[in-house]
Amino acid sequence: MENEEKKSETSEWRVPKRAYIGFTVFDAIHIICSLTMIVMGYLKRPINEMEIAEHSVVILFSLLLIFYIANLAEHNHDRKSFHGLYSFAWLVAVASLMVPSIFDFPLVAQGEWEESVYVAWTLGFISVGLTLGIFVLMFIILGLNRKAKPWNNLIHIALTLILVLSAVLFVSEFFVEMDVVERTMSCIEDVAPVVPAILGITMFGDRRFRE
Repeated sequence: MENEEKKSETSEWRVPKRAYIGFTVFDAIHIICSLTMIVMGYLKRPINEMEIAEHSVVILFSLLLIFYIANLAEHNHDRKSFHGLYSFAWLVAVASLMVPSIFDFPLVAQGEWEESVYVAWTLGFISVGLTLGIFVLMFIILGLNRKAKPWNNLIHIALTLILVLSAVLFVSEFFVEMDVVERTMSCIEDVAPVVPAILGITMFGDRRFRE
Protein backbone atom coordinates (compact mmCIF):
# COMPACT_ATOMS: atom_id res chain seq x y z
CA MET A 1 0.00 0.00 0.00
CA GLU A 2 2.82 2.35 0.96
CA ASN A 3 4.64 1.63 -2.31
CA GLU A 4 1.50 2.37 -4.27
CA GLU A 5 1.11 5.74 -2.50
CA LYS A 6 4.73 6.66 -3.26
CA LYS A 7 4.28 5.62 -6.87
CA SER A 8 1.09 7.69 -7.11
CA GLU A 9 2.80 10.73 -5.57
CA THR A 10 5.70 10.45 -8.04
CA SER A 11 3.42 10.07 -11.05
CA GLU A 12 1.37 13.12 -10.03
CA TRP A 13 4.37 15.34 -9.32
CA ARG A 14 5.42 17.82 -11.98
CA VAL A 15 8.17 20.41 -12.11
CA PRO A 16 6.34 23.74 -12.51
CA LYS A 17 6.89 25.33 -15.90
CA ARG A 18 8.27 28.48 -14.27
CA ALA A 19 11.24 26.40 -13.08
CA TYR A 20 12.66 26.51 -16.60
CA ILE A 21 10.64 29.28 -18.28
CA GLY A 22 12.53 31.84 -16.18
CA PHE A 23 15.87 30.53 -17.45
CA THR A 24 14.54 30.48 -21.01
CA VAL A 25 13.68 34.18 -20.77
CA PHE A 26 17.11 34.82 -19.20
CA ASP A 27 18.85 33.03 -22.09
CA ALA A 28 16.76 34.68 -24.80
CA ILE A 29 17.55 38.15 -23.43
CA HIS A 30 21.28 37.43 -23.24
CA ILE A 31 21.46 35.94 -26.73
CA ILE A 32 19.56 38.82 -28.36
CA CYS A 33 21.52 41.50 -26.50
CA SER A 34 24.85 39.76 -27.09
CA LEU A 35 24.22 39.37 -30.81
CA THR A 36 23.37 43.08 -31.00
CA MET A 37 26.57 44.00 -29.16
CA ILE A 38 28.67 41.70 -31.36
CA VAL A 39 27.32 43.36 -34.50
CA MET A 40 28.03 46.79 -32.99
CA GLY A 41 31.53 45.62 -32.09
CA TYR A 42 32.22 44.67 -35.71
CA LEU A 43 30.80 47.95 -36.99
CA LYS A 44 33.14 50.06 -34.86
CA ARG A 45 36.43 51.27 -36.30
CA PRO A 46 38.68 49.87 -35.07
CA ILE A 47 36.75 46.68 -34.32
CA ASN A 48 36.09 46.22 -30.60
CA GLU A 49 37.66 42.77 -30.11
CA MET A 50 37.06 42.67 -26.33
CA GLU A 51 33.37 43.39 -26.71
CA ILE A 52 32.97 40.75 -29.42
CA ALA A 53 34.85 38.15 -27.37
CA GLU A 54 32.92 38.94 -24.17
CA HIS A 55 29.50 38.58 -25.75
CA SER A 56 30.53 35.49 -27.71
CA VAL A 57 31.34 33.77 -24.40
CA VAL A 58 28.00 34.92 -22.97
CA ILE A 59 26.22 33.32 -25.94
CA LEU A 60 28.11 30.06 -25.37
CA PHE A 61 26.97 30.01 -21.73
CA SER A 62 23.40 30.80 -22.83
CA LEU A 63 23.38 27.92 -25.32
CA LEU A 64 24.78 25.58 -22.67
CA LEU A 65 22.03 26.64 -20.28
CA ILE A 66 19.34 26.22 -22.95
CA PHE A 67 20.36 22.60 -23.59
CA TYR A 68 20.58 21.96 -19.87
CA ILE A 69 17.14 23.44 -19.25
CA ALA A 70 15.76 21.13 -21.94
CA ASN A 71 17.05 18.30 -19.74
CA LEU A 72 15.43 19.85 -16.67
CA ALA A 73 12.10 20.06 -18.46
CA GLU A 74 12.43 16.49 -19.72
CA HIS A 75 12.91 15.00 -16.25
CA ASN A 76 9.84 16.63 -14.78
CA HIS A 77 8.71 13.42 -13.04
CA ASP A 78 11.80 12.97 -10.88
CA ARG A 79 11.28 14.85 -7.62
CA LYS A 80 14.55 13.62 -6.09
CA SER A 81 16.80 14.96 -8.85
CA PHE A 82 14.96 18.26 -9.33
CA HIS A 83 16.85 20.25 -6.68
CA GLY A 84 20.20 19.18 -8.13
CA LEU A 85 19.15 20.00 -11.70
CA TYR A 86 17.77 23.38 -10.67
CA SER A 87 20.87 24.26 -8.59
CA PHE A 88 23.24 23.43 -11.44
CA ALA A 89 21.16 25.53 -13.84
CA TRP A 90 21.69 28.51 -11.53
CA LEU A 91 25.39 27.71 -11.28
CA VAL A 92 25.69 28.02 -15.08
CA ALA A 93 23.58 31.19 -15.10
CA VAL A 94 25.70 32.85 -12.41
CA ALA A 95 28.88 31.82 -14.24
CA SER A 96 27.59 33.68 -17.31
CA LEU A 97 27.03 36.78 -15.14
CA MET A 98 30.72 36.69 -14.20
CA VAL A 99 31.87 37.00 -17.83
CA PRO A 100 31.64 40.84 -18.15
CA SER A 101 33.59 41.27 -14.91
CA ILE A 102 36.32 38.91 -16.11
CA PHE A 103 36.71 40.90 -19.33
CA ASP A 104 36.84 44.14 -17.32
CA PHE A 105 39.84 43.00 -15.28
CA PRO A 106 42.43 44.08 -17.92
CA LEU A 107 40.89 47.56 -17.97
CA VAL A 108 41.06 47.76 -14.20
CA ALA A 109 44.70 46.65 -14.28
CA GLN A 110 45.57 49.38 -16.78
CA GLY A 111 43.97 52.00 -14.57
CA GLU A 112 42.91 54.02 -17.60
CA TRP A 113 39.55 55.47 -16.65
CA GLU A 114 38.25 58.93 -15.93
CA GLU A 115 37.41 60.13 -12.44
CA SER A 116 33.77 60.41 -13.48
CA VAL A 117 33.47 56.62 -13.59
CA TYR A 118 34.97 55.86 -10.16
CA VAL A 119 31.45 55.28 -8.87
CA ALA A 120 30.88 52.78 -11.68
CA TRP A 121 34.08 50.91 -10.79
CA THR A 122 33.10 50.88 -7.11
CA LEU A 123 29.73 49.41 -8.02
CA GLY A 124 31.60 47.05 -10.35
CA PHE A 125 33.76 45.74 -7.52
CA ILE A 126 30.64 45.29 -5.38
CA SER A 127 28.98 43.34 -8.20
CA VAL A 128 32.07 41.14 -8.63
CA GLY A 129 32.06 40.34 -4.91
CA LEU A 130 28.35 39.58 -4.99
CA THR A 131 28.68 37.39 -8.08
CA LEU A 132 31.57 35.39 -6.62
CA GLY A 133 29.68 35.02 -3.34
CA ILE A 134 26.56 33.77 -5.13
CA PHE A 135 28.65 31.41 -7.26
CA VAL A 136 30.22 29.84 -4.16
CA LEU A 137 26.82 29.69 -2.46
CA MET A 138 25.36 27.88 -5.47
CA PHE A 139 28.18 25.31 -5.20
CA ILE A 140 27.21 24.73 -1.56
CA ILE A 141 23.52 24.54 -2.47
CA LEU A 142 24.28 21.99 -5.19
CA GLY A 143 25.92 19.77 -2.58
CA LEU A 144 22.87 20.04 -0.31
CA ASN A 145 20.28 19.13 -2.93
CA ARG A 146 19.23 16.00 -1.00
CA LYS A 147 18.66 17.94 2.25
CA ALA A 148 15.38 19.78 1.80
CA LYS A 149 15.41 22.28 4.69
CA PRO A 150 18.97 23.71 4.37
CA TRP A 151 18.64 23.63 0.57
CA ASN A 152 15.44 25.63 0.71
CA ASN A 153 16.88 28.20 3.13
CA LEU A 154 20.05 28.74 1.09
CA ILE A 155 18.32 28.88 -2.31
CA HIS A 156 16.11 31.70 -1.01
CA ILE A 157 19.19 33.60 0.20
CA ALA A 158 20.94 33.07 -3.15
CA LEU A 159 17.93 34.20 -5.20
CA THR A 160 17.53 37.30 -3.03
CA LEU A 161 21.22 38.14 -3.55
CA ILE A 162 20.71 37.76 -7.30
CA LEU A 163 17.99 40.42 -7.14
CA VAL A 164 20.42 42.71 -5.27
CA LEU A 165 23.15 41.98 -7.84
CA SER A 166 20.81 42.82 -10.69
CA ALA A 167 19.97 46.17 -9.08
CA VAL A 168 23.67 47.03 -8.57
CA LEU A 169 24.53 46.13 -12.17
CA PHE A 170 21.60 48.18 -13.50
CA VAL A 171 22.51 51.31 -11.51
CA SER A 172 26.18 51.09 -12.49
CA GLU A 173 25.33 51.45 -16.21
CA PHE A 174 24.37 55.10 -15.70
CA PHE A 175 27.82 56.10 -14.45
CA VAL A 176 29.66 55.13 -17.63
CA GLU A 177 29.60 56.97 -20.95
CA MET A 178 28.15 54.82 -23.73
CA ASP A 179 25.77 55.23 -26.64
CA VAL A 180 22.02 54.72 -26.28
CA VAL A 181 21.89 51.27 -27.87
CA GLU A 182 24.76 49.93 -25.79
CA ARG A 183 23.27 51.28 -22.54
CA THR A 184 19.86 49.86 -23.44
CA MET A 185 21.28 46.40 -24.17
CA SER A 186 23.37 46.45 -20.99
CA CYS A 187 20.43 47.49 -18.82
CA ILE A 188 18.22 44.78 -20.30
CA GLU A 189 20.94 42.18 -19.64
CA ASP A 190 21.26 43.42 -16.06
CA VAL A 191 17.57 42.89 -15.27
CA ALA A 192 17.41 39.49 -17.01
CA PRO A 193 18.27 37.49 -13.82
CA VAL A 194 15.27 39.06 -12.06
CA VAL A 195 12.86 36.86 -14.04
CA PRO A 196 14.16 33.39 -12.99
CA ALA A 197 15.01 34.67 -9.49
CA ILE A 198 11.49 35.93 -8.73
CA LEU A 199 9.91 32.85 -10.30
CA GLY A 200 12.21 30.68 -8.19
CA ILE A 201 11.31 32.49 -4.97
CA THR A 202 7.58 32.15 -5.65
CA MET A 203 7.96 28.51 -6.70
CA PHE A 204 9.78 27.38 -3.56
CA GLY A 205 7.18 29.04 -1.40
CA ASP A 206 5.16 25.93 -2.25
CA ARG A 207 6.06 22.96 0.00
CA ARG A 208 5.64 20.48 -2.88
CA PHE A 209 8.63 21.91 -4.74
CA ARG A 210 11.03 22.52 -1.85
CA GLU A 211 10.89 19.08 -0.24
